[in-house]
Amino acid sequence: ALDGRRLPFLSRHFSSSEEESLQNDPKMTPSAQLMLFLELSSFLDLYSVTPEKKIREMVNKIAFKFFLPTTVYGKLQPPLFDFHHIVSDSSLRQLEASLK
Repeated sequence: ALDGRRLPFLSRHFSSSEEESLQNDPKMTPSAQLMLFLELSSFLDLYSVTPEKKIREMVNKIAFKFFLPTTVYGKLQPPLFDFHHIVSDSSLRQLEASLK
């Protein structure tokens, strides 16, 4: 495991970058971008050895965490980390259709 004390530059970089990006888009922080990258990277790494049912679960988790809204008590709620604006609307509609 990495010891944060050994990476003071990286921790300072993330904290200053997050403060700056919170002013522009509160859900598009560098940490959230890193989380999206890691989720997609691990999905790709495990794709070939994962059963199809588990793949669908992973795709749903990623899609609704980062791109698609959910319905809670009849109201649409944006994703926890809203990255839908980095993907075209047509791609989002295809993603929604494929998850049904």
